[in-house]
Amino acid sequence: MEDCEASVRFLCLNVGVSRGSSAQTRHRVVSSVIEVSQPHVVALQECKLSNNNLFKFFGFDPERWETTPGEDARIVWDTSKTSRIETVGVKRVEWLVSQCIRKSELEDETLAPWSPRHRSRFVLLRLWCDQRSGLVLVVCWHGPNIRKGLNEMKRKEIFIAFLLLVHRVKLSLMSEAGVSQMGVVLAGDFNMGIDKAQTALRELELTVPTGFVIPEYTVSRRRSLKPSCIDYFVLSEVDHKEVSSFQIDNEESLTRAGAAPVIAKFIVENCGSLDHDPVMSIVQLARSTSLLQLLREPDQAHTEKTESGLPLEEHTIMLTRLLLVILPVLVILKIGQRG
Repeated sequence: MEDCEASVRFLCLNVGVSRGSSAQTRHRVVSSVIEVSQPHVVALQECKLSNNNLFKFFGFDPERWETTPGEDARIVWDTSKTSRIETVGVKRVEWLVSQCIRKSELEDETLAPWSPRHRSRFVLLRLWCDQRSGLVLVVCWHGPNIRKGLNEMKRKEIFIAFLLLVHRVKLSLMSEAGVSQMGVVLAGDFNMGIDKAQTALRELELTVPTGFVIPEYTVSRRRSLKPSCIDYFVLSEVDHKEVSSFQIDNEESLTRAGAAPVIAKFIVENCGSLDHDPVMSIVQLARSTSLLQLLREPDQAHTEKTESGLPLEEHTIMLTRLLLVILPVLVILKIGQRG
């Protein structure tokens, strides 16, 4: 980001199961899309690649990019100086997410196959330029598979439960960081039509005002033949300039986006190797965002374990309580000795 109004580009893509004869072609298409779209953050679903193969096949420079683990959901982000993106408190965020998941409705046994422990990834990023900066919680989610027999009501229940989880994680992180504002960029293959998701979100907002919005966008020509759009973004406390489908079936659109003619032709000719279209979201920091305090680094966080097995802060609290009991006794004994 070169100035205070610079935008951050997010790319969301379900890359499918990379097996069979089309795997190599699929990898080249994904790599070409990333090269053309020049994203700062990429949210991938169904990416069953090791970190080494991810960097190799999709053209990510391991010296420049970081990635979360995960197959159903994975986040990759640019940490080079030109991107102005910093990673914040990774282990602490993981710990807070796990605690929120443990308390969420998604830990119900009937929803276990769709647990966000396996189907989502969270990362907290600090986006900055000059004297403006902001914390943005980035989330990748792979919704419940439609072919697994879940009815519409159950998928809606899971969707709402996951939005509540993201909201709780955000509030926990805001409390930890001591900030009053934090953006959210949630991207994924939701396996739920965007129209139904917007209806569910409106219902949720009546009881829990999360501030989430689901921007609509024009799908590609090939995707317009599908029943509904299931790949989209859910945003909060960021200024979204644009959400759009990356038109992998349109050479003219790809050329306008900066693709060389030979690359544009290759993507269009092989777009069928991808089941989903890439979706782009271009966002800016909300204008009220100011310089924010960073989360404590992992060596100061609750993820550290003491000999008792408790997280560091809980252990400290126990010691404090013990001292509050012992100190008055010591004072009384000292007074008795003087007497």
